[in-house]
Amino acid sequence: MRDARAYAEEWYQALREWNAAMLGELVPRDLAPKRSSTRQMTPVVGNWSNGGVALYTRQISTPAGWVSEATLARLCNVDPLLGRLRDGHGPQTLLRENGTWVHPTDRAQAYGLAVLIVAENLGEARARGIRFLLVSH
Repeated sequence: MRDARAYAEEWYQALREWNAAMLGELVPRDLAPKRSSTRQMTPVVGNWSNGGVALYTRQISTPAGWVSEATLARLCNVDPLLGRLRDGHGPQTLLRENGTWVHPTDRAQAYGLAVLIVAENLGEARARGIRFLLVSH
C-alpha cells in the first residue's frame, strides 16, 4: 500500500512542478503537418525541397516520461482539484515521512486518486491497478 501511495505522490509532484521543455524531432517534410497553431516547424539546413522539418512541441516531465503539455493540461482542467494544483494551490505533499497520507487524509486521497486518473488516461496501465488498490482500502 505504501508503494501505491508513493506512486500517486510521484504523479502529484510532477503535476505540481509542471516541468516543461520544448522537445523536437526531425520529421520528413511530406509527413509534417501543413499548419498548426501549437507547433513550430523549422526547416533543416540542406535540400529545402527534400529535407525534413524540426517539429517542436511543449512537453511536461512525468513518471511516464515526457507528455504533451496541451494533452496534460486538458486532462487536469477537467478536475477542479487538479485545476487548483496548476494554479499553485494544494498541499506541498500528499504523504508524511512514514508514507501515510497527510491530514486531512480525505483531501490527500482525493488528490492521489485524481492524479492517478490522469496517469491512467495517458495510458499508464500501472495507474489503473494502483487506483483500484487505493479505492479498496
